[in-house]
Amino acid sequence: MTTETQQAPEAQSEEEQSFLPTVLVGAGILAVAALLIFWPSDDAARGGNGAGAAGNEAGAAAGANAGGPRGRAAGVGSRPVDAATRPEAAGRRNPAIKLPAGAHGMAPVPEPQPKDPPATATVDEKIAFYEKRLVQAERMLDNRKKFAERLTARQARIESAPDSDERLKEFEKRKAIVEDNYEKAKSDVEEIEGKLAELRGS
Repeated sequence: MTTETQQAPEAQSEEEQSFLPTVLVGAGILAVAALLIFWPSDDAARGGNGAGAAGNEAGAAAGANAGGPRGRAAGVGSRPVDAATRPEAAGRRNPAIKLPAGAHGMAPVPEPQPKDPPATATVDEKIAFYEKRLVQAERMLDNRKKFAERLTARQARIESAPDSDERLKEFEKRKAIVEDNYEKAKSDVEEIEGKLAELRGS
């Protein structure tokens, strides 16, 4: 019993003592790292005889000549730059992807659709043609109607604005265009409906 109780404190003291060298080694590593990081450079240690000192003297002279602060060069000095090189492999373009001629990168403008079907078309083909045109014309008429209906609300907003005189002049020009477009859309729908009624009556 006595030997076991004596051995336990000895084992604890050995464990505590083994931790001390680890702490000392860590402190030594930190000290060496701090010296390497914060130690002055070789040029300053040599008394300013190195290339850095020569650069500092040249900078001070240039700064004095340029009217800048003492010891500093005014402006940006030149640095060595790699020579311009050409890429070794040029990219290969897909010949299937081509821009339209003379479009300068924009999609080509679609050709305007004809207002009337070909003369050789049958009556059923003409009816189908005008029905398709009627759907497009009615859609356009709905859009033009919405724009025309918004005019009164827009005019009220402009009249309540502080600089209403100049804005009202611009509004009157736009209003004339919107109303003209609305009337054209109405006449297009009426014209197509008349042609369809004529074809269906025959």
